[in-house]
Amino acid sequence: MNKNRKDSRQTARLEKKLAAYAMAGAAAFVAPGIAKADITFVSVNQTVNETGSYDFNLSGSSSDDITITADQLNGYNQVYASTALGAEVLTDPLYGTVTALAFGALIDPTSSTNWGSGGKMASSFSGEPGDWPSNGNSAYLGFYFVGPGGKQAGWADIATTANSTASSFEVLSYAYETNPNIAITAGEGSSVPEPSALSLLVIGGAGLIALRRRRAANA
Repeated sequence: MNKNRKDSRQTARLEKKLAAYAMAGAAAFVAPGIAKADITFVSVNQTVNETGSYDFNLSGSSSDDITITADQLNGYNQVYASTALGAEVLTDPLYGTVTALAFGALIDPTSSTNWGSGGKMASSFSGEPGDWPSNGNSAYLGFYFVGPGGKQAGWADIATTANSTASSFEVLSYAYETNPNIAITAGEGSSVPEPSALSLLVIGGAGLIALRRRRAANA
């Protein structure tokens, strides 16, 4: 009898913990970026072929701050960018092409060594930086533009494809910090939950289902 009560208490505690995991993960889906409310997120989903371009007008000026185009270099898919009005993008030090950043890469507008069309860049990739996927997967472009109060950091989520003759990309979304001179990380404030949140949702939901099935089978 005591054993049954002990098992019931343990099961109840486990169910409560799994429910908490699921709720925490679900909250990240419903309210992404809630921990940092000063980020503006924009969903785009626009495809650009090699002959076209995509323009970012971020500062509100009559001119575009950043224009990106798709191309290939030495067999590798690339994203090229031109900037105006003081804007900058993180670029590959060898070729000057836009660096493909991993989720969570730091984009710091106050850094004096990571920016510029002269070929300086910063990336959290452990391997060769700057290479973009060629299979439709996405990576992040890091940028800043000059707003009313100073440099505002941001990112763009870009999916790239390539074949033997041409390349293209899809601008999935972008986001930027509304306050000047504040760092942002690639993917921060997006509508897609971070991997940790997704794991909580999967673990909690799957655990609850398994636990309740076991209860039903033993009833």
